[in-house]
Parts: sequence; structure tokens; C-alpha cells
Amino acid sequence: MDLHEKLFYIRKEISQKKHPMEFDPLLKARNCYAYALGSEFRDSLTNGDDWIFNLGTMGGIIGFPRTLEEAKVAFLKDMAAIGINCRQSYCDEKLKKEEWRVMLFYDTYFRDDFHIIRQDIDECWSHKKGIVGEIARIDGYPEEASKYDLVGCFALKVIRE
Repeated sequence: MDLHEKLFYIRKEISQKKHPMEFDPLLKARNCYAYALGSEFRDSLTNGDDWIFNLGTMGGIIGFPRTLEEAKVAFLKDMAAIGINCRQSYCDEKLKKEEWRVMLFYDTYFRDDFHIIRQDIDECWSHKKGIVGEIARIDGYPEEASKYDLVGCFALKVIRE
């Protein structure tokens, strides 16, 4: 399956969800990125070894970002590629209808990892702990994000056609 086909299926799946989402510890998300979007997409042809949910991959960027600004650009390109309006936000801003909030963190030291958390409909934060980790609520600042630098807080909204 090529990139355009994967993006089509991800776009379709995400557009069928109600946003903001309910906390769902059983969502079969690939990683924290897929969880923040509410996606369970997996390319069955790659036996689960699909990196579509790496930062920048959906937006066509090859390789990891090197700076916080590059991480932000990669995220914005990903959102555009899957049909999500994305704007800079702040944690106590009143969101518009069908928007949800995410916070993106990036490892500027090793430049090869990131973490993303989402705010659910009840305004609590949740995330998936890595690829094989559990989905959990966050009480305060996420421990997993403490080793990363904050890229930003973003409000997302699916573009409905």
C-alpha cells in the first residue's frame, strides 16, 4: 500500500469519529500519535511494522526533524495530509465545536523521538505510552514527556467534506 492509499484510509477513519473523543483505554492505536488522532489504522501488508505514524511521515518528510521548528512543520504537514485543520492553541483556551487539543513534545537531544498527548471530551489528558505501552490518563505533567521539549499546544479539527 503506498502513502496516498494509507492517507486515504486514515482520513476516512478519522472523519468518521466524533471529536473531541472519549477516553478509550482499549483503542488499538499503533503509538501515541495514532492515539491522539483516534486512529487504529495498520497496514496489514507490513505485519504491523508500518511507520506511517512517525512525525512527518504522513506529510512526506523523510528523516526525523532536527529542531523544534522542524518538528512543528512536520506536524503541520502531517495534519494537512490527513485533512485536519491545525492551529496553535494554549491549554486554557475555549475550543470551537468539534475541536480537540493535543500537545506535541520532541527530543531535541537525540532528534529521533517525540511524544504527543491529547485532551479528551471531559478535558482530562490521556496518551499511549509508546508502541507497546498502555493507554492512560495523565495526572499533571506527563512523565513520558519530561525528557522532551515542548513543541506546542495545538487545536485540531477534522475537515469535513
